[in-house]
Amino acid sequence: MCPYTSIDWIKNGAAYYEEQFPEQLKAFYSGVSGYLYTVPCSSVISEMEGRERLFYSTEAVETETEEYIPDVYNELIKYETAGKLKVRRFNEQSEERKNELVDMIAHVIAKNGYIKNPDKAEAGFYRRYFAEAWERAEKTNNFCFSS
Repeated sequence: MCPYTSIDWIKNGAAYYEEQFPEQLKAFYSGVSGYLYTVPCSSVISEMEGRERLFYSTEAVETETEEYIPDVYNELIKYETAGKLKVRRFNEQSEERKNELVDMIAHVIAKNGYIKNPDKAEAGFYRRYFAEAWERAEKTNNFCFSS
């Protein structure tokens, strides 16, 4: 649903995740279970251009192994402690960067018409998790946002 809930980039073998609001990593992943799948190398798997170690396939691929993760947040913290995940926490950013992040989400909210259509599922998602951006989008809703 939200493009801001995945690993943002990989650099020098470490994944980076930038929070868009305070405690985002915890809000999205604490108490959430999931599976980690591995797949064998295949000619149908391609590396995304310009994105280090990010792969995709347009065809179904058989899984090789699967690992159940009872609490994704706890597992991510283990990776962060081991240096394999770098989390750019919202509260640790400069005021300038915080404003950039809030403005970016406010733009998404306004551009997609969530203020005028608050009953959409996506609107509820943004209103719940991005409260400051929602307020900013409400204040600037009369402005035209270009795509």
